[in-house]
Amino acid sequence: MFFSNISIAVLAALVGSAVANPIPVKAPTPQGVDTAEIFARNAPTPNGVDTAEIFARNGAPTPKGVDTAEIFARNTPTPKGVDTAEIFARNAPTPKGVDTAEIFARDAPTPKGVDTAEIFARNAPTPQGVDTAEILARNAPTPEGVDTAEIFARNAPTPQGVDAAEIFA
Repeated sequence: MFFSNISIAVLAALVGSAVANPIPVKAPTPQGVDTAEIFARNAPTPNGVDTAEIFARNGAPTPKGVDTAEIFARNTPTPKGVDTAEIFARNAPTPKGVDTAEIFARDAPTPKGVDTAEIFARNAPTPQGVDTAEILARNAPTPEGVDTAEIFARNAPTPQGVDAAEIFA
């Protein structure tokens, strides 16, 4: 009976530890997209977080093998109104469960000071099967000072079934 009580106590401690420290969900960045480049090219990260700090926490390697979920989850708040879990959980038509379009589109503006056009235009192709025009067109306002025409003019076709005039109107 004594050993039984110890086993229950150990089990309870392990369960409590798992709840307090959940295992992060690994969500690899889309193929062909250099996450370091996205956040490092003269575009401040959310709320003034230093890019070096994002990739230095817990020894996370840069570009290859960088976990996008980790970038947004390490004491760095996501854009206002966007839950980190939701970012990677909303209907995943893009690589390995990450819907990049949804990240920037669900009524959540991009982080302050980040130029969405630059993110997708600087020699970093968008995820396979994701239409850049569609990413910017889903009820997501573009950052201040960014020319919408420029965003849609960079070799990005308009979303299927969406009239070009409607996008700019």
